[in-house]
Amino acid sequence: MQQEGRLIRFIRALYKNPRLTIRADGIKNECRFEVGLRQGCPLSPTLFNVFVNDVFEGLGEGGIEENGAGLAFADDLVVLGATKEILRKAVVQVELWASKWEMEINPAKCGVLSFGSSAEVKVGIVTQQGPIPDLESYTYLGVEITKTLSRMAMAERRRKKGLECLFMLEKKLRSPSLPIGHKTLLIRGIVMPTVTYGAEIFGSTGVVTKGSQGVINLAMKMVAGGNCALTAVRRDLGILPVQAIAAERQKRAWGKFPYLKTVGARIFDEKRVLPYGWTGRTKRELKKRTGRDTTWELLESKDTTESWARYQKLGLKRS
Repeated sequence: MQQEGRLIRFIRALYKNPRLTIRADGIKNECRFEVGLRQGCPLSPTLFNVFVNDVFEGLGEGGIEENGAGLAFADDLVVLGATKEILRKAVVQVELWASKWEMEINPAKCGVLSFGSSAEVKVGIVTQQGPIPDLESYTYLGVEITKTLSRMAMAERRRKKGLECLFMLEKKLRSPSLPIGHKTLLIRGIVMPTVTYGAEIFGSTGVVTKGSQGVINLAMKMVAGGNCALTAVRRDLGILPVQAIAAERQKRAWGKFPYLKTVGARIFDEKRVLPYGWTGRTKRELKKRTGRDTTWELLESKDTTESWARYQKLGLKRS
């Protein structure tokens, strides 16, 4: 701030003498704007990030076994601890930060998840504003996380979200005036990303992706008719199976996770692959589904219906 650049000078000029207008009961008054930003000001998210940048100061750099660790996305904060004691100390650290900057923690919007413990075990985190409830599950950034880290629960939430999305688009998908190409774009660009969000975590097995595939199948029937051969329609419209897209997302995460600058990088450790952990499970699934196109072709090879056989016999299958 001592050597002001163009950006700092611009901000100072922008907020040199801001004023606001208050209107109530038909009376309008003008006053000086002394605190905060103008509504919709693009500086808001930047200043917020600067403000909360040190919220996890004092916690370990990803070492949940020692001092705990934290994850932040916008105004969503996650505090991690290997034990109840470490977690409590980490929460106290965040509380001290909040108290210093005159902020409050709202326990009603918070939750505690204890992984691998019985339902009777309570962590018992208490803040100055009250106790934080122990939960059986919590939705974080759109992903349903349960105490057992159930992949089915994660996939089921995406299935329900996909159905909500599909029913909002149903009128357009059934409309005879909208070209099929445009309907395909709606499925590929809106419905498919909705049901596959978080597939890097819950995986690409047939059991896990079955519900989401049902949503996509329903969408294709809205476009092509209820008696259509889904495998053939999928090939014609260029809509990949959910399982193939989920495998592609897993493959991308496998290559990206080691280079993350968050605790997510600690999940990936090739020297310590737990059979039923994320690394072990993902490694097994990627061996079976090496790529998006190979997974697509593998699923097609399992289709023994007469309609698909005729489709291939006529030479309609495209690469």
